[in-house]
Amino acid sequence: MASIPEITLAGWDKLVTLANDLDVGDPLDTTYVFRGQEDAAWRLEPSLHRAVTNDGRTELPATDRLLRIEQTLTGKFRGIAPNHLPAATLSATNSVTDWWLLMRHYGVPTRILDWTASFYVAAYFAAAKAPDKDGAIYLVHGRTLIDAMKKSYATEAELPTDSSVLDKKFQRPDAPPVVFIVGRKTAMLDRMIAQQSFFMADQNVRTDIEEILATEIPKIADPRKVTLQKFRIPAAHKQLIMRRLRFMNVTASSLFPGLDGIGRQLDELIRNNP
Repeated sequence: MASIPEITLAGWDKLVTLANDLDVGDPLDTTYVFRGQEDAAWRLEPSLHRAVTNDGRTELPATDRLLRIEQTLTGKFRGIAPNHLPAATLSATNSVTDWWLLMRHYGVPTRILDWTASFYVAAYFAAAKAPDKDGAIYLVHGRTLIDAMKKSYATEAELPTDSSVLDKKFQRPDAPPVVFIVGRKTAMLDRMIAQQSFFMADQNVRTDIEEILATEIPKIADPRKVTLQKFRIPAAHKQLIMRRLRFMNVTASSLFPGLDGIGRQLDELIRNNP
């Protein structure tokens, strides 16, 4: 099994130096996407896979069954959501990927993975919880991933603009393991805006996203143009990182607008006060 290159960022200064050295490219483009995970031992695994295997305790179901489970979850959410979502959000939600983004926002298991355009937002999610475990920040160079998918899968790596065609593309049991970077273009929820959210969606519901990234993305020696990397955040540095992020206003209340975000921030204030 292929693996993602890993280095350790031992301390806040190392983290800031890395962020400053990255070649972020044109400000109108999203050059990199990042993902923070509180436990460095976790794989890049979508919540649907974790849910149906009871966090790895059982085997992943066959493709047909996994698709049926996903369709059931999507159907139930779509039936209830109009009672709670703003009209503008509903009117801009057409394709199944649009629905998955909303579902993930509200905690429903989906095949997508949450990413962000902000290195520091990813650092927050890597450090905010599990103080006894090393965290991790994953980095993917967006254009390199897109080009790699096109090279390996040709037209299969293109996203149709027609929502009905797009839906069928993601429902095929024999779909290739193409990984896309997707996001809502209009009617974004406040949390998506605050977190600079992007998402990875695999065309085949059983795809091992981490394996595809590790296998398909070519490695580049230039550290300023890194294409794929895992940065380990030692547990001993999490508390200081959270305090520094609070100084930058990267907090629960800024990332989770609303009263629940205020509650999270007050909890963090106590936990990260030595």
